Amino acid sequence: EDVEQGKKITVIARFLLNKDGTASNFEIKESGGSRFDAEVMRILKKMPKWSPEIIDGTPVEIYLTIPITFMNDEESLATAPK
Repeated sequence: EDVEQGKKITVIARFLLNKDGTASNFEIKESGGSRFDAEVMRILKKMPKWSPEIIDGTPVEIYLTIPITFMNDEESLATAPK
């Protein structure tokens, strides 16, 4: 609802993927606005474990940066099953 039809808002987030596959140290690198940033943080903190990065057979910590795009496609919403 906060995105005009046909427009997109992208939030760039960064986090640390730990050796055990958990994510931590979440941060917003490129803001899409406070409501969008808060939603991205909320979702990232609920992520299940990932497969850790393995180098030479050993799990290592790495930082990952991901874009999350919000868009309003009212046409798709109108035809979506309820």
